[in-house]
Amino acid sequence: NRLAADQLGRLLAAPALSVLEDLDLGDNNLGPEGMRVLAAARLPHLRALHLIRTLPGVDGLRALAAAPFLPHLRSLSLAGNH
Repeated sequence: NRLAADQLGRLLAAPALSVLEDLDLGDNNLGPEGMRVLAAARLPHLRALHLIRTLPGVDGLRALAAAPFLPHLRSLSLAGNH
């Protein structure tokens, strides 16, 4: 997968994604900018988020920690982000 932060932003802006419950973005080098884009997304129904090997970095994880949807997650996968 080669989804970049700007592409992710366009994807997450789609109205249909507002009802999304499970999102797997694994194996995309989103980096901190992608995490900021994700954290700003309106995903009120999101319950599972898979971010395996997305290279979020410390700044990206900080942005993700402030995401409005984070308290509603039942599952968060961050494996492979050394």
